[in-house]
Amino acid sequence: MKHLRRAVKVSLYLTAFATPASAECAWVLWRNPTHWTPRDWVTVDAFSTEAVCRQAARNEVAKVLRTYEYFSSLGKAVQNNDQIVSVFPKDEPYKTITFLCLPETVDPRGTKDK
Repeated sequence: MKHLRRAVKVSLYLTAFATPASAECAWVLWRNPTHWTPRDWVTVDAFSTEAVCRQAARNEVAKVLRTYEYFSSLGKAVQNNDQIVSVFPKDEPYKTITFLCLPETVDPRGTKDK
C-alpha cells in the first residue's frame, strides 16, 4: 500500500508539471515497471498529442491486464487507474507498472550526471 500511495503521488506530481507544456510538442509515453526508481523509467513510444499518448497508456494498461487474465498461472494484475497496474506475480514480490505521458522536454529519470 505504501508503494501505491507513493506511485500515485509521483504520478500526480509529474502530471502537474507536464500540463503547461505546449500542445505543439511531442508527448512521450514512459513505463516504470518497478517500485518508482527514477533510473527504471523507459520510453514506450512518442505521440503528436497528449490525448493520443494517454489513450496509448490506457491501451498498455489493458494489455498488461489481458496478459495476466489469459496467463492466470503468472499471477494476478489489478488496475488502479488508467495509468497504473498493480501486479502480483506468483512466487515474486508485488510490483507496480506505471505508464505516464510527458512532454518530450520532460524526463522522469531526472538530469544525467556527467
